[in-house]
Amino acid sequence: MATPAMTYAVLAPVVLLVLYRRLRRHIGRQPLQPWRIGLRLAGVCIAALALLLIGVAGALGGSMAGVGVLAGLAGGAMLGTYGLRLTALETNAGGRFYTPNPWLGIGLSALMLGRLAYRFVAVRGASQVALMGDSTALGILHRSPLTLAIAGLLVGYFLRYSVGLWRATRAPVAQATAP
Repeated sequence: MATPAMTYAVLAPVVLLVLYRRLRRHIGRQPLQPWRIGLRLAGVCIAALALLLIGVAGALGGSMAGVGVLAGLAGGAMLGTYGLRLTALETNAGGRFYTPNPWLGIGLSALMLGRLAYRFVAVRGASQVALMGDSTALGILHRSPLTLAIAGLLVGYFLRYSVGLWRATRAPVAQATAP
């Protein structure tokens, strides 16, 4: 059986690689590739549906999870629209490119990392409480409206942003200056 130290040693490089790749997508000029944007859009749509189902299940269970999900998705859609306004699109001999606003993307990533770090500490503490006999401690953590609102914010942002980029890939080259 793997020890917690071994688990962290294996997971840490994977998490760092995922974070590096995510942050890199928010900084600098990126190629505007329809297949990549379409794949991202499909993944974000699946995540949005899953998040909505989690929110509905939480709402049926009596928590404010559904409100958190809907508020996060709505806020994320507004941020995505704002992010599209700040995105620069360009076409040159090398192809079509977009440059996202780095501060918005890094800010959202930092918000997500901060909440994940907090949740890691909270779940670790709650798991200790659960080991002592309180089985409701872990159940409450999975219905946190704040966590679901932040997840909704991220999903809503990337959904709206990906739709805007998808439209930019479909626009003729001369009109590709505004998503």
